[in-house]
Amino acid sequence: MEYTRYKVLLIEDNKLDRMAFERFVYNQKLQYDYTAARSISEAKAILSLERFDIIVSDYSLGDGTALDIVNSVKDTPIILITATEDEQVPINARSAGTYDYLPKDLDRDYLKAVPRTIENAIKHRKIEEALDRKPKKLEEMFHASPLGMLLTDENMIITRANDTLKRILHRDYSQIVNHRLGYALGCINSTDSKKGPGFGRACAKCLLKKAISSVLDSGQSVQGMEIHPALQVGHEIIKPWFCVSIEPVIIDGCTCLIIALDEITRRKKAKE
Repeated sequence: MEYTRYKVLLIEDNKLDRMAFERFVYNQKLQYDYTAARSISEAKAILSLERFDIIVSDYSLGDGTALDIVNSVKDTPIILITATEDEQVPINARSAGTYDYLPKDLDRDYLKAVPRTIENAIKHRKIEEALDRKPKKLEEMFHASPLGMLLTDENMIITRANDTLKRILHRDYSQIVNHRLGYALGCINSTDSKKGPGFGRACAKCLLKKAISSVLDSGQSVQGMEIHPALQVGHEIIKPWFCVSIEPVIIDGCTCLIIALDEITRRKKAKE
């Protein structure tokens, strides 16, 4: 696959990991103009002088964590690399605004996922910028819909969600936008895999995931599909019924999905 030349800031305090990244970029002939920082303070100094297309950062650094960078950089996608076993770390990072995270392993196999993740992160950023340029009327219609509406990129990371969806799911926007679909919905299987929502054993059988894959592969919409997921709401697990429609759209050359959720739990119970 051919990649566009990008300016990449690597924040990594481990010398061997920095060397491994440099060797990987060279061996894969990746078109990256990259700069390496060894600490949060050094990264902030570099960012005060230069702009980058993407930031790839280790989580734990000598003078802080990657979240210190997330809070100071709002217009550059950040990919988090972490070796921690704490499942809350990637969730907190997502909520803070990172695009994605890669679990660090001893063999450094995570490097193989770096090029694709960088491509996806920059594509996601372009979608957000394109949406910000859209007429306000379109945004108002999206939020006024009586159905739960959300917009995802092709990796099922949510870019937009309306007020109705927030009410249906009993979740805040920070728990929905910029998260993978499974986590955003509160699916009880969303934390089954270290790779994140969408990669657990149950995800392979998920009707919603299969439908999304079908729409992405065929370009054809799905209408009126019923699903009955188990969702975590606070300390409770609920099992609502939804009628789902999925429509593919192209935004700034990128494939996105508009997903509409109509809660039909009362209707289903009435029939029963």
